[in-house]
Amino acid sequence: MASLLPEAAGLVEDSLNLIRALLILGHVLHADETTTRIGSVRRWLHVACTDLLTLLHLAPRSRAGADAGGVLPHYRGVLVHDSLSLYVGYPHCTHQLCGAHLIRELTAAEEDFPPPKVAPADLVGPGWAEHPGDAGPRR
Repeated sequence: MASLLPEAAGLVEDSLNLIRALLILGHVLHADETTTRIGSVRRWLHVACTDLLTLLHLAPRSRAGADAGGVLPHYRGVLVHDSLSLYVGYPHCTHQLCGAHLIRELTAAEEDFPPPKVAPADLVGPGWAEHPGDAGPRR
């Protein structure tokens, strides 16, 4: 099977180049990365995609790894991504935090810092106004 990989890569090379070019020309591009296992080895899988096209490649989780896909270094539109610092290194893009990642981070913040389980009246100490419109301590 491994001996077929170079031949297969050659057969899809023109298609991959076309996908790269179309992604680079797009107005909005989503970039992300995740881990996957190939055999017993953990690898990083990078993705650059639109609603119609997806390009995947294996590379280290680094700026060089993201560059290896051949899209991000040339992209000039709106790049939607998580808060991983490697994406900030693309100065020619307008950056947008991914909504799914934002919700995940806000959920984690809510779990880490839950609201107090006390009634608002219990938070007001003696001598403070009882009505929201009253200002300051009573004298």
